[in-house]
Amino acid sequence: MTMTEHSRQTMTQAEFARHRGVSRATVTEYKHKGLLVMTDDGRVDVAASEQRLNASLDPVRGGDRSAAKKQPAATVKEDGRFMSARVEELVAKAAWQRLKLEKEAGRLVEKESTRQAAFTLARTAQETLIAIPDRLSSILAAESNAAKVHAVLSEEIRRVCNELASGAKEMFE
Repeated sequence: MTMTEHSRQTMTQAEFARHRGVSRATVTEYKHKGLLVMTDDGRVDVAASEQRLNASLDPVRGGDRSAAKKQPAATVKEDGRFMSARVEELVAKAAWQRLKLEKEAGRLVEKESTRQAAFTLARTAQETLIAIPDRLSSILAAESNAAKVHAVLSEEIRRVCNELASGAKEMFE
């Protein structure tokens, strides 16, 4: 008997579970009930086990499931790891819920709207600061007292900063 013939006639319990369309736990139950024919090397003799199972099991409760094998479930991954796919789905749903709750609580914001608000604020700051010389040049040109020039500049810069801060507060609340 060649290796190929040997592998066609016997399977591991996990392979037999997939072949039968049942869980690994069900195959273990079959083994404990004596419904599987096992080889000396611990593998399942497929033909003998199929015959024994089909003769002793009710089709509704784990018998011949050839009809079920013809229509694989749509949610099962190609490699047959249904539980891992289900776990991945549940983890993704939980992460989405967590993000949704964080956003509703105000701890997360949308990237694009925040980017746009920050750009608008920076642009306003730039334009306001650039306009300071135009607003103050005539006032400062007439002033010869350095302390007075300093006071006028400081007051204007504080006014601009306060205006920007209140604008930022409105944008981000």
